[in-house]
Amino acid sequence: RVGGKNKVFKKFNLIEYMTEEKFLNLISENRLDLSETFAIVVDEAHERNINTDLIIGILKDKIADFNDLKVVITSATIEPKKFCEFYFECPYIEIPGKIFPVDVIYSPPSDKKEIFDAVVEKAIEIHLNEPIASGDILCFLTGQDEVERAKNVCEAKIYNQGNKRALILTAYGRQSPEDQQALFKKNQDKLVRKIIFATDVAETSITIDGVRI
Repeated sequence: RVGGKNKVFKKFNLIEYMTEEKFLNLISENRLDLSETFAIVVDEAHERNINTDLIIGILKDKIADFNDLKVVITSATIEPKKFCEFYFECPYIEIPGKIFPVDVIYSPPSDKKEIFDAVVEKAIEIHLNEPIASGDILCFLTGQDEVERAKNVCEAKIYNQGNKRALILTAYGRQSPEDQQALFKKNQDKLVRKIIFATDVAETSITIDGVRI
């Protein structure tokens, strides 16, 4: 269930995927039968947007009404003990992750330059001055329009300088499956670097191998 689309067909046991907004709509309209629901999984809880907070609060009340309902909350960074206290001292499982060293190089903002222009120029600067072997470049912008515009601007500037060693890609939520697959395809040419302009979809939802910058 996504927006106005519904591809749910009731047969036997059902695993149903939906956005947070869709879940809240179904709850508010009493169209979600929790008496027939075994478990609800809330993923990416650490993003802590208003929809996530509402769902977590609503589910606490629903657990009291439906004793057999299981609630699973997954997160990369939240403090599990606080959630356990909120959910009646429930148990939790910790899965240790790997920590990789990260060098942070701060680029002071300029009053004369928009963030969009600064991001594109920095990506080009790194690509032209750092060896290809140092890794692919991932840049974050605020929305699909900015991401697509950045791709066009970056292509024009890099290719006009005679540098063909860049594969410039985009990543955003409504992207076609074909374009999404290009993000994960390994470069056969070791002399070509991926430069990816993305929305926050690339923060937690996907992992792109090869990104080092």
